[in-house]
Amino acid sequence: MITNPNRRATSAQNRYERIRTVGKEEGVLMIEMEYADGGTLAQLLARSQNLLEEEQIVDMMIQMCSAVAYLHENSVLHRDLKTANVFLTRDSFVKIGDFGISKIMGTETLAQGAKTVVGTPYYISPEMCSGVSYNEKSDMWALGCILYEMCCLKKAFEGDNLPALVNSIMTCAYTPVKGPYSSETKMVIRELLQLDPQNRPSAPQALKMLRPSENRHRHTSGSMRSSVSFTTLYDLHVPTITLSSIPDLPSRISVKQISLSKTHTMVLTNDNELFGFGDNSCGQLGFGTFSKVESGKLVESLKGRDIQSIGVGNYFSVVCCDRGTLMTIGTAKNLGLGKEAKDSSKPVLLEQLLRENIKEIYCGHDHVIAILENGECLGWGSNQYGQLGLPTLEHFFNPTKILMPNNKKIVYGKAGKDATMLLSEDGSLIAMGSNKHNKLNLTHRVGFFAKEKKIKMHFDRLPSALAERCRSGSMPTINDETHTWLREEFEQAEIIPIDSSKRRVRFDDSCDKLKMDSTAKRNSLMREIDELKSKIKEQDTTFEGHRNQMSDLESKLKELQAKQAFLRKSEPPPAYDRRNVTYNKLFPERENTSATCVIL
Repeated sequence: MITNPNRRATSAQNRYERIRTVGKEEGVLMIEMEYADGGTLAQLLARSQNLLEEEQIVDMMIQMCSAVAYLHENSVLHRDLKTANVFLTRDSFVKIGDFGISKIMGTETLAQGAKTVVGTPYYISPEMCSGVSYNEKSDMWALGCILYEMCCLKKAFEGDNLPALVNSIMTCAYTPVKGPYSSETKMVIRELLQLDPQNRPSAPQALKMLRPSENRHRHTSGSMRSSVSFTTLYDLHVPTITLSSIPDLPSRISVKQISLSKTHTMVLTNDNELFGFGDNSCGQLGFGTFSKVESGKLVESLKGRDIQSIGVGNYFSVVCCDRGTLMTIGTAKNLGLGKEAKDSSKPVLLEQLLRENIKEIYCGHDHVIAILENGECLGWGSNQYGQLGLPTLEHFFNPTKILMPNNKKIVYGKAGKDATMLLSEDGSLIAMGSNKHNKLNLTHRVGFFAKEKKIKMHFDRLPSALAERCRSGSMPTINDETHTWLREEFEQAEIIPIDSSKRRVRFDDSCDKLKMDSTAKRNSLMREIDELKSKIKEQDTTFEGHRNQMSDLESKLKELQAKQAFLRKSEPPPAYDRRNVTYNKLFPERENTSATCVIL
């Protein structure tokens, strides 16, 4: 490996990646190299949620160009420059490694160029794709691809297959950089990604473009740049409403994720360090002990792991590492290792899922949901309330596949105390578990995905028969926004048509007695309705009251249905004169409607 070779500073020579030991083991040559404890540039970009700061990008690019310039000055072609071969230290020093296919340029190579096609397809140059000779300018093309990827968090050239990728490279078809970066940085990308290798800048020229003045040199103190943000964690003490910082955490820490339960807390940093504190009675903190930890402490057993995400529940923790492998810690019943498992105070690999690529994990109080790359879901732990979406309300000791409605693919989710909600790729929400207090916003039970929601009926919203106004050609209706159990009966009621030519009504003094009789009957019915409303209001707050009011309403409904059945057997109303045929007995003020319309 080679790092920043600023030859004007003799101390920089000590920052080359040195070979520690060389030896043979079982006939195989073994080389121990200096350890880069910050991971690779590819890992840094993969876990970045937001675009990198331009100052950070330029700083790392200066180091890469400086190292490549040193290689070319010593007649070495790297030929496999890519983000996975750029190593980082915790102090943000860049080291270029993996010289497995590098080539020393002899006199013939310097004159005619190399011809062997090697390297990673995403970063190979157009001249290598076309099969012609190439030189150190191919390394500069790869640096342009790396710089583009740092600015956009995606590769400069992509394709569904190798021919499509090669065609994209040969035509230099890449999307222009649109991030919040200066025109100088965008210009460097354009210059490095020139189709003609002669037009590309050399490594020293690229250095001048990136570093116009000497004050852009990296500080040798090893400290992080000022543009990098850091995090301070505080604990809120609710009874006194006071904040206190978490003790013993590093002063310069950048938090990626915090996961906590009522027993303990785990903190994941952007440097792939995992800290834990709290109750450790089941070993859920991963320290190899079962004693309580009062302040933040580094989990040494996971140091150096590429941790993607974490999840914690009551007395257990789950860690999702690179390539979707899972490690579990803590109480045996939630480790996913079967009924015979025992509490573990150190991370244990979940071998059952080694062939699965886990994308996300979500932990409830006593259950775990894992989302796979293909959109499928696995679950284990407590299913007491159906929170796993599995067919039996028992405890599942091993990861079990969850069958989704209509085979939907899941992309996101959340797990709570006794419930789970999942989001599918088509935007559907799937709920599982307890619906206490209607927290899942469900109205009906669908298998084991939800408990039934109790619905309170709003009887006070039922319209008064006197206040309701009939619309032409329709029955009396209820407000569209009011949902009652009588709506279906109204919608299914039969409408008896009345010819408008037969609705003429003549009035004279002879109908006064008829009006008085109708008014008396109307008042009697209204008193009965008012009494029923009063009884409903008194009984509304008790279960027994609900049952009584439903019984009363059912009897009224049967009465209406009996009248409806009788009317269906009757002939349509004849042409009538109010003097001879009495209609609207209940509502005489409605002159142009029949009693049939109002009752239904």
